[in-house]
This record gives sequence, C-alpha cells and structure tokens, in this order.
Amino acid sequence: MTENDIANHEKATKLKTIDQIRMGNYTCSTWYYSPYPKGYDKIDTLYICEFCLTFFVTMNELERHNKHCLLTHPPGDEIYRHEKNSMFEVDGARNPIYCENLCYLSKLFLDHKNLLFDTTPFLFYVLTENYEHGAHIV
Repeated sequence: MTENDIANHEKATKLKTIDQIRMGNYTCSTWYYSPYPKGYDKIDTLYICEFCLTFFVTMNELERHNKHCLLTHPPGDEIYRHEKNSMFEVDGARNPIYCENLCYLSKLFLDHKNLLFDTTPFLFYVLTENYEHGAHIV
C-alpha cells in the first residue's frame, strides 16, 4: 500500500457510518466506524438479532427473522454460570458467521480492534444475562 492509500483508508474509516444499533429492547449509539458490507453502512439504525447477531437495515426484516431464528443463546459451550449470568465460549472455526458478526459489532465500540475475516484460530467469549426466553448478550 502506498502512503496515499493509507491516508485514504484512514480518512474513510474515521467517520462512523452507523449512528446506532438496536438489539432486543435496547438502542445504543455507536462510537466508531465498522466495515459492515455495502448496504449496511450510511444508515441511522442497524437492527441486530440478539441471539445469532445477524444484522438488518429495517425493523421489519429483523421481526421476520426473529420468527424463524432458532438460537436462544450464543452458539457455543456455556463454560460458567452464576445466578443470571453465563459465559459462553464460541469457537471461530465452528461458528465463523457468528464470530464475524461479533467482530463487526465489537468494532463499533473499539477504535483499535482489527478485523480479520478468518476467525478459525480464535475462541470468543460472550457474557450473557439469562431470562426465561433466552440468554441475552451483554
């Protein structure tokens, strides 16, 4: 990469392109840019399934998805539970789409997070709060 390419990349990634996310009952303002695919950038609100982390442009799309989403917790092994909280270990090799979506999501809040699209060598740890209808990501 040339210095000009690096400067253009830094300029393009300085501005956040998603103002807020909606997961479950919560809406949260984002802090940083995340390289979501085209069509999911330059929007006010990104709607995210709180169980599988699939993302949508409209609430209607998310509601349709929720009728068919089978997950009620992260797709990994529950390795710890205390009262209403659980920790899940998610293997990037066994659940690459979930882990890629988790990386996109985390990049919205971590300025210096690197995004690697090969999640296979990594284990991800997800904290949840448990309710009668599922384990919701914290």
